[in-house]
Amino acid sequence: MSASALAQENVLLETWGQKLDLTIQSSEMPSTWVLDSKDKQEIMMGWTCCYRQELLDSVRQEHSEKLIGLKSKESQNKSQYTLYESPSDLQIAWFITLQVLDVYTTYRAVKYDCVKETNPLLPNRPTIAEMGLLKSSVIFSYKNWDRKDFYEINSITGMVVLNNNSILNKAQKYCNKF
Repeated sequence: MSASALAQENVLLETWGQKLDLTIQSSEMPSTWVLDSKDKQEIMMGWTCCYRQELLDSVRQEHSEKLIGLKSKESQNKSQYTLYESPSDLQIAWFITLQVLDVYTTYRAVKYDCVKETNPLLPNRPTIAEMGLLKSSVIFSYKNWDRKDFYEINSITGMVVLNNNSILNKAQKYCNKF
Protein backbone atom coordinates (compact mmCIF):
# COMPACT_ATOMS: atom_id res chain seq x y z
CA MET A 1 0.00 0.00 0.00
CA SER A 2 1.18 3.45 -0.76
CA ALA A 3 1.81 6.02 1.93
CA SER A 4 -0.99 8.25 0.75
CA ALA A 5 -3.54 5.40 0.79
CA LEU A 6 -2.36 4.41 4.22
CA ALA A 7 -2.74 8.01 5.47
CA GLN A 8 -6.29 8.18 4.05
CA GLU A 9 -7.21 4.95 5.78
CA ASN A 10 -5.87 6.23 9.11
CA VAL A 11 -7.88 9.44 8.76
CA LEU A 12 -11.06 7.48 7.97
CA LEU A 13 -10.51 5.14 10.89
CA GLU A 14 -9.94 8.06 13.23
CA THR A 15 -13.06 9.88 12.03
CA TRP A 16 -15.50 6.99 11.91
CA GLY A 17 -14.03 5.09 14.79
CA GLN A 18 -14.66 7.88 17.25
CA LYS A 19 -17.97 8.28 19.00
CA LEU A 20 -18.69 11.88 18.23
CA ASP A 21 -21.19 13.78 20.40
CA LEU A 22 -23.00 16.06 17.96
CA THR A 23 -25.47 17.57 20.44
CA ILE A 24 -25.19 21.29 20.98
CA GLN A 25 -24.39 22.19 24.55
CA SER A 26 -26.98 24.45 26.19
CA SER A 27 -24.30 27.05 26.81
CA GLU A 28 -23.72 27.16 23.05
CA MET A 29 -27.43 27.66 22.25
CA PRO A 30 -28.41 31.23 21.64
CA SER A 31 -30.28 32.61 24.65
CA THR A 32 -32.42 34.73 22.35
CA TRP A 33 -34.01 31.72 20.67
CA VAL A 34 -37.76 32.42 20.76
CA LEU A 35 -40.49 29.83 20.37
CA ASP A 36 -43.59 30.70 18.43
CA SER A 37 -47.04 30.22 19.97
CA LYS A 38 -47.50 26.86 18.24
CA ASP A 39 -44.30 25.52 19.79
CA LYS A 40 -45.36 26.78 23.22
CA GLN A 41 -48.78 25.21 22.84
CA GLU A 42 -47.23 21.89 21.89
CA ILE A 43 -44.99 22.02 24.96
CA MET A 44 -48.00 22.72 27.18
CA MET A 45 -49.77 19.75 25.57
CA GLY A 46 -46.87 17.52 26.62
CA TRP A 47 -44.84 17.34 23.42
CA THR A 48 -41.52 18.07 25.06
CA CYS A 49 -39.15 15.96 22.99
CA CYS A 50 -35.93 17.61 21.90
CA TYR A 51 -36.29 20.78 24.00
CA ARG A 52 -33.89 21.76 26.80
CA GLN A 53 -35.28 21.53 30.30
CA GLU A 54 -34.63 25.24 30.91
CA LEU A 55 -36.74 26.08 27.87
CA LEU A 56 -39.56 23.77 28.98
CA ASP A 57 -39.51 25.34 32.46
CA SER A 58 -39.54 28.81 30.96
CA VAL A 59 -42.60 28.04 28.80
CA ARG A 60 -44.47 26.53 31.75
CA GLN A 61 -43.62 29.53 33.94
CA GLU A 62 -44.81 31.95 31.25
CA HIS A 63 -48.06 29.99 30.89
CA SER A 64 -48.65 30.06 34.67
CA GLU A 65 -48.06 33.80 34.82
CA LYS A 66 -50.51 34.38 31.98
CA LEU A 67 -53.16 32.29 33.76
CA ILE A 68 -52.66 34.21 37.00
CA GLY A 69 -52.94 37.48 35.10
CA LEU A 70 -56.14 36.38 33.37
CA LYS A 71 -57.70 35.23 36.65
CA SER A 72 -56.91 38.50 38.40
CA LYS A 73 -58.22 40.47 35.42
CA GLU A 74 -61.42 38.36 35.48
CA SER A 75 -61.96 38.98 39.18
CA GLN A 76 -61.38 42.71 38.68
CA ASN A 77 -63.95 42.77 35.89
CA LYS A 78 -66.46 40.89 38.03
CA SER A 79 -66.13 43.30 40.91
CA GLN A 80 -66.33 46.30 38.61
CA TYR A 81 -69.66 45.29 37.14
CA THR A 82 -71.41 43.60 40.05
CA LEU A 83 -73.82 46.23 41.26
CA TYR A 84 -76.49 45.98 43.89
CA GLU A 85 -79.75 47.34 42.54
CA SER A 86 -82.18 48.23 45.28
CA PRO A 87 -85.70 46.93 44.75
CA SER A 88 -88.33 49.46 43.82
CA ASP A 89 -91.11 50.38 46.20
CA LEU A 90 -93.54 48.75 43.78
CA GLN A 91 -91.62 45.46 43.93
CA ILE A 92 -91.71 45.49 47.72
CA ALA A 93 -95.45 46.30 47.71
CA TRP A 94 -96.12 43.46 45.26
CA PHE A 95 -94.00 41.12 47.36
CA ILE A 96 -96.03 41.78 50.52
CA THR A 97 -99.33 41.70 48.62
CA LEU A 98 -98.50 38.37 46.98
CA GLN A 99 -97.49 36.85 50.33
CA VAL A 100 -100.84 37.89 51.83
CA LEU A 101 -102.72 36.59 48.77
CA ASP A 102 -100.91 33.25 49.07
CA VAL A 103 -102.05 32.90 52.69
CA TYR A 104 -105.62 33.98 51.81
CA THR A 105 -106.05 31.65 48.81
CA THR A 106 -104.45 28.71 50.65
CA TYR A 107 -106.67 29.24 53.69
CA ARG A 108 -109.81 29.29 51.52
CA ALA A 109 -108.72 26.21 49.50
CA VAL A 110 -107.82 23.93 52.42
CA LYS A 111 -111.37 24.29 53.75
CA TYR A 112 -112.33 21.67 51.14
CA ASP A 113 -111.89 17.95 51.79
CA CYS A 114 -110.04 17.34 48.51
CA VAL A 115 -107.34 19.98 49.05
CA LYS A 116 -104.11 19.69 51.08
CA GLU A 117 -101.25 22.13 51.56
CA THR A 118 -98.17 20.96 49.65
CA ASN A 119 -95.60 23.16 51.38
CA PRO A 120 -93.49 20.72 53.44
CA LEU A 121 -92.97 23.37 56.13
CA LEU A 122 -96.70 23.46 56.90
CA PRO A 123 -99.27 20.84 57.94
CA ASN A 124 -101.83 19.53 55.42
CA ARG A 125 -104.43 22.01 56.69
CA PRO A 126 -102.54 24.97 58.15
CA THR A 127 -104.15 27.72 60.17
CA ILE A 128 -103.79 31.40 59.30
CA ALA A 129 -101.42 31.75 62.27
CA GLU A 130 -99.13 28.96 60.99
CA MET A 131 -99.05 30.40 57.47
CA GLY A 132 -98.63 33.93 58.86
CA LEU A 133 -95.66 32.85 60.95
CA LEU A 134 -93.98 31.26 57.93
CA LYS A 135 -94.74 34.24 55.68
CA SER A 136 -93.53 36.76 58.26
CA SER A 137 -90.19 34.95 58.43
CA VAL A 138 -89.99 35.26 54.64
CA ILE A 139 -91.09 38.91 54.64
CA PHE A 140 -88.53 39.94 57.25
CA SER A 141 -85.67 38.15 55.47
CA TYR A 142 -85.80 40.28 52.32
CA LYS A 143 -83.44 43.04 53.51
CA ASN A 144 -80.45 41.86 51.42
CA TRP A 145 -82.38 40.98 48.29
CA ASP A 146 -81.84 43.04 45.17
CA ARG A 147 -84.13 43.93 42.28
CA LYS A 148 -83.50 40.61 40.51
CA ASP A 149 -84.30 38.59 43.65
CA PHE A 150 -87.62 40.42 44.05
CA TYR A 151 -88.47 39.82 40.40
CA GLU A 152 -87.90 36.09 40.78
CA ILE A 153 -89.70 35.72 44.12
CA ASN A 154 -92.66 37.80 42.97
CA SER A 155 -92.91 35.75 39.76
CA ILE A 156 -92.90 32.46 41.65
CA THR A 157 -95.34 33.65 44.33
CA GLY A 158 -97.62 35.07 41.62
CA MET A 159 -97.76 31.63 39.97
CA VAL A 160 -98.47 30.02 43.38
CA VAL A 161 -101.41 32.40 43.92
CA LEU A 162 -102.78 31.66 40.43
CA ASN A 163 -102.44 27.92 41.10
CA ASN A 164 -104.19 28.31 44.47
CA ASN A 165 -107.09 30.10 42.74
CA SER A 166 -107.34 27.38 40.12
CA ILE A 167 -107.43 24.68 42.80
CA LEU A 168 -109.98 26.68 44.81
CA ASN A 169 -112.27 27.02 41.76
CA LYS A 170 -112.13 23.26 41.09
CA ALA A 171 -112.65 22.44 44.78
CA GLN A 172 -115.75 24.67 44.90
CA LYS A 173 -117.25 22.69 42.01
CA TYR A 174 -116.28 19.12 42.90
CA CYS A 175 -115.46 18.86 46.61
CA ASN A 176 -117.17 19.16 49.99
CA LYS A 177 -116.45 22.03 52.33
CA PHE A 178 -115.57 21.22 55.96
